[in-house]
Amino acid sequence: MKELHILVTNDDGIHAEGIQHLSQVLHQAGQGYRLSIIAPDRERSAVGHAITMHQPLRVEKLSFIHNRELSGWAVNGTPSDCVKLAIEAILDDKPDLVISGINRGSNLGTDVLYSGTVSAAVEGLIMGIPSVAVSLTDRGEEKDYLYAARFVCNLVPELLNSGIPASTLININVPVPPGGILISLTSGSIHAGQPITGWRVNWLMMIRRPQTAIPRRFAKITFQLPRCTLA
Repeated sequence: MKELHILVTNDDGIHAEGIQHLSQVLHQAGQGYRLSIIAPDRERSAVGHAITMHQPLRVEKLSFIHNRELSGWAVNGTPSDCVKLAIEAILDDKPDLVISGINRGSNLGTDVLYSGTVSAAVEGLIMGIPSVAVSLTDRGEEKDYLYAARFVCNLVPELLNSGIPASTLININVPVPPGGILISLTSGSIHAGQPITGWRVNWLMMIRRPQTAIPRRFAKITFQLPRCTLA
């Protein structure tokens, strides 16, 4: 079986609990995953899909505090910068999957328009890579991050076995405390002639809904499937 290359990023910064626990669980999964961990050097929440244009991006390689076998790159830019820089400059080969998170706080409804977590996953989608955004619905404790990380780790092989299309973004919100699971699907047509900003807003707006529509204690998984045409 081909080794799966996963790019892990977030918007809370490379030292945040969420990405630390997620990376640890994926590393210890025994599935032969190859991890590339590239994330902002500090908190960059709610920056949306911003990219850095007027200053140089700097990259520093770091070892994880709790596991010296794990290392990553800290970038003085946004979550979208991290994904672009990873694919276009840092990595030798293109990842098979992008996972962004685990975010502190939910990303539901119009949150996805502002979320750096979701925008990093969108950047992966733009690059032609299936992507997953993961969030806790509350700040949570260590056990909550571990639960969410294991949930994602168990989901990855299921996605691969189902033949996930490259044009797929999965937005997962894990409740604190955990309960059941709700799955929904959104899709729409995208025309290549439109500007990239219009492309992003158009399909993200299709999942707009109040957060109160999501039952408490249910993990919310939204599959977003834009269909690109050359019309």
